[in-house]
Amino acid sequence: MYFWYILKKYVKNFLIVFLGLAFLFVVVDVSFNISKLPESSNLLVLYAFYVFIYSVFVIYPLALIFAFLLTLNNMIKFNELVSFYSLGFSPKKLLKPLILSSSF
Repeated sequence: MYFWYILKKYVKNFLIVFLGLAFLFVVVDVSFNISKLPESSNLLVLYAFYVFIYSVFVIYPLALIFAFLLTLNNMIKFNELVSFYSLGFSPKKLLKPLILSSSF
């Protein structure tokens, strides 16, 4: 039960961080190159899509780490980590869902 609870929190944080960083990457890249881009809206959409796909390879490892840190920070902030420790969970057992989902 604890595994799915922690995994759900981690995946939610990962998606928020990953999509936020990827769209920030796209917005910054498009804003720097807006004068060089053609006037066609289809080409603008394709350019933004390809920049997004390129950013996935760059941002994925960062999003994994930032989501890990954000999950631990939220668990400490809302005393969930202390509650798990008081119930007898070891730190290795609590980090197991995060590490398994990151390596998958």
